[in-house]
Amino acid sequence: MTDETAPPEVPAFIDRVVDLLRRRLAEDLVSVIVHGSLAMGDFHPPKSDIDVLAVSSRRLAAAERIGLLRDLAGLHTYRPTRPGLEFSLLSQADLSPFVHPSPFEVHFSASHVARIRQGWVPPPHAVDADLAAHLTVARVRGIAVHGLSPHMALPAISPDLYIASVMTDAEQILHDETVLAAPTYGVLNLCRTLQLLEAGGHIVASKAEGAAWALTHLDSVFHPLIAAALDAHCADAGSRDWTWREWSQAGWDLPAAALADFRDYVAFRIDNLARRP
Repeated sequence: MTDETAPPEVPAFIDRVVDLLRRRLAEDLVSVIVHGSLAMGDFHPPKSDIDVLAVSSRRLAAAERIGLLRDLAGLHTYRPTRPGLEFSLLSQADLSPFVHPSPFEVHFSASHVARIRQGWVPPPHAVDADLAAHLTVARVRGIAVHGLSPHMALPAISPDLYIASVMTDAEQILHDETVLAAPTYGVLNLCRTLQLLEAGGHIVASKAEGAAWALTHLDSVFHPLIAAALDAHCADAGSRDWTWREWSQAGWDLPAAALADFRDYVAFRIDNLARRP
């Protein structure tokens, strides 16, 4: 069903998510799809998210959306990884025709839990610029755990929209201190973003696959840094991405100057790609 390296608590937790959605949506639940690292063989507890997309045959009333969010916040208590569930529910009406940024019915993550428990009501008609990327990953490499297959349930997203969605996240890494505050996340995301752009939007890669590509396609001066970031990413070193200083103190070679140089190198490569006719 999912990454075979994941502990048994993970598929058991996903089963609970599916059961909750079945109770809430009954026959209107079209598909539930696991995507992200868990579907691509790059899941590393305790720090990896459990990424799930679901599709409903109808839109939800406000009370239904609030009720589902509260149930998910309750289920969060039993999460098998510290980040826990990253979940989006979309209606078929909002998938065809697809627009970017895409509207959604419900979005849940660990960052929402405190607000939900305090009575937070999500705004109606919200959109998410990340969904074009999530839907592409889910359609190409996702695993259905209920209902229709990813290719049947989800639309094909154009490469241009996929790139635009990925760049929403990448632009921040390219222009702030993310590579210092969260170097494994920053370095590996930049690797797979550059791989995606070089391929014209026609590839869906995990962080580890992006790093493997970078080790054969990018300037060799950065290979030790990329290899160290990949090793740190795969290490069971805690439930969050350490800073460059914490990784260095633990023995990984992720110095601040090299991280900043790599960020600027990738920015230069991306800028050159954008200038191509």
